[in-house]
Amino acid sequence: VRTTAASSCATTIECPLAIVGVSDVFSVTPLAEDTTPDGFSFTDITDAELSTLTTHANKTVAGINSTPTASVLEIGCEMNINNAGWTTTGTTISNGQTFGVRTTSAGSFATTIECTLTIGGVSDVFSVTTLAEDTTPDGFSFTDITDAELSTLTTHANKTVAGINSTPTVSVSGIGCEM
Repeated sequence: VRTTAASSCATTIECPLAIVGVSDVFSVTPLAEDTTPDGFSFTDITDAELSTLTTHANKTVAGINSTPTASVLEIGCEMNINNAGWTTTGTTISNGQTFGVRTTSAGSFATTIECTLTIGGVSDVFSVTTLAEDTTPDGFSFTDITDAELSTLTTHANKTVAGINSTPTVSVSGIGCEM
């Protein structure tokens, strides 16, 4: 006796056989439906530039034999299934397909945006945290001038400010000093 297993999960095919009053049923039942994938995790991003599109590299779904729904929860987060384009709408995913998430980092310093991707009840959060504000410039120095002419306007060559990612307050002090 032989038969082909059903194409649907948990659907039993029965083949009864009887020989002169002796009988038995040969039954074949495929695997139960499994929509819960193996666990997955995203690597969180820190020190992201402000207002920058940030994408997590694709992962591959494994451990399912059906097509559960994949979805992102937060506004501003998108997912991609098998490189078929970015979406915010829930969609199905199959074993072996790839998936990724992306979001735009916050427009302010030291701020975290979180994107939760859920596939068949299994979730992970992709966090993107912007860099901290740095208002302390790299060191600089002026070359002092000696033997200047009396009552002569004297200017130092321009310096370039480096080592900051924000716009701190700049001031000059001293009698008659300008910038």
